[in-house]
Amino acid sequence: MIGSWRIDYQRIMKRLKGKSPRAKAEQFLDAVEQIWVSRYTGRSNRRSTPHWIDLEPGFTYVFDCTPEERLVVVYGFSGKPLGKRDAPRMQGFLGGSIKDVYPGCDKGHFIAHAMGGGLDINLFPQARTVNRGWCQQGYLYRSMERYCTANSGTFVFSRPIYGDESWKPHYLEYGVIRSDGSLWIGEFGN
Repeated sequence: MIGSWRIDYQRIMKRLKGKSPRAKAEQFLDAVEQIWVSRYTGRSNRRSTPHWIDLEPGFTYVFDCTPEERLVVVYGFSGKPLGKRDAPRMQGFLGGSIKDVYPGCDKGHFIAHAMGGGLDINLFPQARTVNRGWCQQGYLYRSMERYCTANSGTFVFSRPIYGDESWKPHYLEYGVIRSDGSLWIGEFGN
């Protein structure tokens, strides 16, 4: 199960000819977008119906509109928050307390609010220790988010990996193309 979702991103990056980080990001996206979708649809036991949805400026969500309604991948360029965090709306997500439905989880964001991520399809049950940076994986995850927030215009993607037909990911793959054009990838248990 584990190996079938991994992609050799470093091999893809070696083939890119873009000079700027933005050009590399666009070439990277051209190379991997369909791979992301085919890996997702190939692992599902149900017919998938991915849709490309642009919600926030700068981010595209590939969303599977099957009954589970789950994210395939989100990608784009970091920016400023769209406004103040809508705390009452987040509190209502999953009917209130997530810890009752998903013990050990927070209401996480695939793309952090601080870099322009929104709510709705951007929210998921995320391991509390990762979301809050309370473990080694969490420290890395938060470092990657802080980098994107501090460097507006950074290409970032978040790709949930599902181990069953539920909408709670088992893993999260998170990638960033840094200002020097290098790729930074993290894999996080959930």
